Amino acid sequence: MMFWSEHKCAASVQLSPAQEKMLPIYNSPPHICPSEHANDKWEDLGPFTHACRKAADWQPTQETSVFYSPRFKVYRKIFSVTVHTQRTVQLVPLSTSSYTFLSETDAAAIPALQEVPQTLWAQGKHDAGPIKNAESVLITHKSDFRPCQQQYLLKPEAVEGITPVF
Repeated sequence: MMFWSEHKCAASVQLSPAQEKMLPIYNSPPHICPSEHANDKWEDLGPFTHACRKAADWQPTQETSVFYSPRFKVYRKIFSVTVHTQRTVQLVPLSTSSYTFLSETDAAAIPALQEVPQTLWAQGKHDAGPIKNAESVLITHKSDFRPCQQQYLLKPEAVEGITPVF
């Protein structure tokens, strides 16, 4: 279903049960945003889509496949499109402004990706946070030179809490 108003537009998306588990966002059903008003933020569209899906006052319009909700001042068009997708990984040079994706087969052919421990890869869409079970990195300086530029005085409590690193 596509929902739109004067300033918002969102297409509701139907996911498989396995995909639904990866999108545990309260009050935000799966959706895509074909356009966005300058005053809206991306997080505004989840509640908008949720309210539109719950609306019960849809009235027919002159166009047979379009309905209108007077309560929310929103239009709805029902249609069905199936899109098959595949999870991929892509390495992108910093100078690249557009993105393309690698398939799992293509990613497997890149030796550098094979060296990355599996515990560092995200297991889901919202998998973010501290890296667990990763080996610490120790950086050794090549000389005794330490650049020092005084910037501002620290509070005495802060100075007491500082411990030497070397």
